[in-house]
Amino acid sequence: VAIAGLARDSLRGALRARPLAPGDRMEWHGIVRKVSDLLVNAKVPAWERPQLVAIADSERVQAILGFDSPPGGGDVLWIRAERRPGG
Repeated sequence: VAIAGLARDSLRGALRARPLAPGDRMEWHGIVRKVSDLLVNAKVPAWERPQLVAIADSERVQAILGFDSPPGGGDVLWIRAERRPGG
């Protein structure tokens, strides 16, 4: 089970769950950074990165399920995802 919190006031357009892609960016503690840099700095092993799921809106990645990405203040939308066998 993975949980992510998203600040509602920062969302643009529809949300979708998708694999991470080269060049993805997300806001981290008020600064827009490359997702690959965040994962390297957090010492997420390279073999685990392809399994991570991005929650993206029309502009950028808003959260990565299974990666600690605290939402900004204000109203928070919580997303919970569960991997099921064979699914």
